[in-house]
Amino acid sequence: SLSEVKVDAANEHLTSDKGILYSKDMSELMFYPKSNNDPDLSELPWDKITKIGEAAFSGHTSLTAFEIKKGITEIGNNAFEDCAALVSLTYEAGGNGSLIIGIHAFDDCKALAEIALPDYTTAIGNSAFKYTAFETFQTPASLTTLGTEVFMHNKNLTAFTITANIESIGNGAFNSCTNLATVTVDDSANAKLFALGGTSGTSGVFAGCTQLKNIDLKNRATLIGNYAFSNSGLTAITIGSNVTTIGNSAFKGSKITTIYIPATVTKLDN
Repeated sequence: SLSEVKVDAANEHLTSDKGILYSKDMSELMFYPKSNNDPDLSELPWDKITKIGEAAFSGHTSLTAFEIKKGITEIGNNAFEDCAALVSLTYEAGGNGSLIIGIHAFDDCKALAEIALPDYTTAIGNSAFKYTAFETFQTPASLTTLGTEVFMHNKNLTAFTITANIESIGNGAFNSCTNLATVTVDDSANAKLFALGGTSGTSGVFAGCTQLKNIDLKNRATLIGNYAFSNSGLTAITIGSNVTTIGNSAFKGSKITTIYIPATVTKLDN
């Protein structure tokens, strides 16, 4: 496999250092060679790096831990996808601004058992943590967007809090999270309304969450999407007074026997 990258000094867009590829100003780490079996990231130019580029570490088999440095504002699409040995994702204290995590960023990191994201994380892209293994997840306070299938097939996750700034939770976000038993909705003052999935597609937000028995959406949800709780263990739900739409098969195959539909609901699909 590729062991190093060398860039001509005359190149106006790219540069390399110790075999690692960067943008010219080193603000983006673009490629870290997979053949490096003893990765020491401590000596990288973290005072310059603000972005981990698309697929930069993808498929690396020796990387066991990664710390999100305080200057990083973006982790690109597929950046750490299929890093089979990655166990720990943490962050350096002292950062501010915002952090965006791209689609499939940590997808298929099956050993990822420890995770902590900074509170200034604002968006987590589609399938970013699909097929991971952590049991606990502290939702960043600034998070506004949770993409589709973000935690899908995480069999260990037990609880999740929908924090006050979340406005959108994508289809399939927790699909087949079979140990997810507790979902807490923050309804503090000025908490934003959110859509729970969408009305297209068949991958429900909490579909297949067999340990999820009860959920109170407070008055924050505006939409319950297609297949949202299908084949879940749900026996009781408080929908809240801001829901206007309930999508197709939202409760199909769940354990719920009685449901109260508020006056605000104007569209109820099959």
